[in-house]
Amino acid sequence: MNELQKKIKEAKLGIETAEIARGRFAETNFPKSARRYSLIFESFALSVEEIYFWLLNTLKVDLGYTDIIKINDVFTSSEQSAFLGQQRGRLGLTEDRVMRYMQSIGAMLKELHQIVRDLRITSERLQLYEDSARGDVSAETSLKNIWISMVEGGTQNPDSVYGLSNQLGFRPLADLFFIVNPKKSEDVDKEVEKQDINRKLKEVLSRKLKNYLVWKEHTWKEVKYRKSFALKYMEQHYNVMRMYMEWVKPYLKSAKRLQERSGALDKPELISAFENAIIEISVLAKKPSGKANSCILVNISYEVKPLMQFQQDSYQHKGPIHVGRAEIELRSYGWTDKEIDAYVKIKEEETFKLLGELDRSLKETIDALGDDVKKFLEEAKQNRLKGEIEEKEEKEEKGKSKGSGILEPFESLGKGFGEIARAFAPMKKGSGVYVSKSDLDEIKNDKEKAAGIASDEMWIMYKNFKKSHGMLSW
Repeated sequence: MNELQKKIKEAKLGIETAEIARGRFAETNFPKSARRYSLIFESFALSVEEIYFWLLNTLKVDLGYTDIIKINDVFTSSEQSAFLGQQRGRLGLTEDRVMRYMQSIGAMLKELHQIVRDLRITSERLQLYEDSARGDVSAETSLKNIWISMVEGGTQNPDSVYGLSNQLGFRPLADLFFIVNPKKSEDVDKEVEKQDINRKLKEVLSRKLKNYLVWKEHTWKEVKYRKSFALKYMEQHYNVMRMYMEWVKPYLKSAKRLQERSGALDKPELISAFENAIIEISVLAKKPSGKANSCILVNISYEVKPLMQFQQDSYQHKGPIHVGRAEIELRSYGWTDKEIDAYVKIKEEETFKLLGELDRSLKETIDALGDDVKKFLEEAKQNRLKGEIEEKEEKEEKGKSKGSGILEPFESLGKGFGEIARAFAPMKKGSGVYVSKSDLDEIKNDKEKAAGIASDEMWIMYKNFKKSHGMLSW
């Protein structure tokens, strides 16, 4: 069992067993289907693009499958293909654009580390201010030590608290500075007067405490503003980085499609000396049927020879046409929306693993930064929502101040009845964890009916295709 089959089995879609040769059955890389048709169409005179568009138009117009999801679209050419140079040129341009985006994303990831580090330091400092305001002596002592070291210059400055403490007559200054803890700058003189010390020492102590408390009050506001600004900036930085990742994904998809698949290059049908190519296309058509969907999965594998068309200079497009062989497989399913999403996700992961690596690298980087980045992002989100709620409430207050309407009591009464009705209303499907057995049986029956409808309509498409292309049919 390969990796793709394991993922299909984990999604509980079942593994299809089909006859790959006369009397020989094997598991395929597809979910278990209700019915399966296979045919091979070969023509070295008819463009094989007509096959795809015939099937697509039949699904859309004749059978009513308007919701069609493209699952796979891969092109692989031999080294002697008529337009290999053109393909490589487009690939080079796409890779250059991807490289520029990836460089920007890498630089922003690096910058995110510094932003988180600065936010962590700011949060630690803000915590000291908040603890000090609650009466924590250790936090107050830490802030005083920061003020002496960073503002006054510590022992290097002879006029600092530590510098003056080394002078005769001011020995107790440092101890008094850390012991006396007035709450506000206005309370300094009152607290200092309580100390049994000489007048000169009181003057110096009052001056130092006054300077410290003014610094503390102003820097507290500054640190609050700095953290608020840093949170907004980090959220914006993170969103821009995610936006760049969304922008680069289409280019990664294009680059992946323009690259030759190594597995396809090893196929015996693709010879480097021959001018041929392999094209793989898969589309999933779905149509609602009760609580399920009728689904038809179309897989086309082309082995073609591209021929360049040369037009006059006034004609802009000089693209190739493809002639050769097409192997078509049709499968019918009765799937719920959840099962469809699971299968599409499996195929996307298989086709574009680089996109998953990109998302995973960002997740690993954020995990490496620890819980801080998640905490800061959540805090920024809460602050933004709080601001929006306050702004909304302010607008509502302004609206109410203009005067209440005569129907306001009746409107309030109606709202009250509405809340009571919602409280007794049955829970919506999918909104709770519990699903009743009757619901499960109903979904199962709808899936069987949807699969039957898809099988019947797929037979019509299969039969009409054979008739319209001159193949044996009955």
